[in-house]
Amino acid sequence: IRRVKGNGEDLFRFREKTLFAAHEERKKAHAASGRPAPRGRIGLPRLFFLHDLLPFYSTLLWELGFEPVLSGPTSRRVVAQGIEGALADTCFPVKAALGHMRAMAESGLDRLFAPSVVDLSTPGDAGGSSLSCPLTQSFPYQAKAAFPDIGIVAPAIIQRLGEKALAEEIGESLGVPAREVLRALPVARAAQDDFARTLAAKGREVLENLKGRALVIIGRAYNAFDPGMNLGIPAKLASLGETAIPMD
Repeated sequence: IRRVKGNGEDLFRFREKTLFAAHEERKKAHAASGRPAPRGRIGLPRLFFLHDLLPFYSTLLWELGFEPVLSGPTSRRVVAQGIEGALADTCFPVKAALGHMRAMAESGLDRLFAPSVVDLSTPGDAGGSSLSCPLTQSFPYQAKAAFPDIGIVAPAIIQRLGEKALAEEIGESLGVPAREVLRALPVARAAQDDFARTLAAKGREVLENLKGRALVIIGRAYNAFDPGMNLGIPAKLASLGETAIPMD
């Protein structure tokens, strides 16, 4: 196979930049204010559904008066730390997630926010058709057992129970009144919607101007779109002259 220099925009890098956009805007505004967050700093590790839902959770924490601090990129060192902390053999994403938790704890943060995302359903969906993998659901509790000295805030996110139940669960875990969480949720959802709309608009633009074929990369975002987890597949495809598009 003849390798060629990749052409066009790196859509995976575009997705990554868009994923962090809302958080970076809040971070700059916070720094410009010169005031500490009233409820202090809290770690927000890059794990599992944060590769999809970061705009929602980062915005939610900012709105509630916290300063969310993100973990660094997935690296060999992060994965090695996760392997050391694993209590039993498990899948690679769980090992990487454990590594992110350890790295954040070693950075001096005493609280980490790691929600147990039980479902991705819409409110009132009694069928629970969008249940998460059991390993991702149970991960915060694995992390608590692996790192007993770290303060891990782990609300159970069950969307199908509705906004009130969600607000109560998140509020109780963070020590924040549920009424404040209810006010913050629409702002967080708006940030998430902006992320989705930006990706969809970019996708339409790419497809409308596409010449020849393209390959769509399908998978969980924490596997397919994390540069430290996807084995460089987008770059390899670009080196073969192929256009690669994230599925979202």
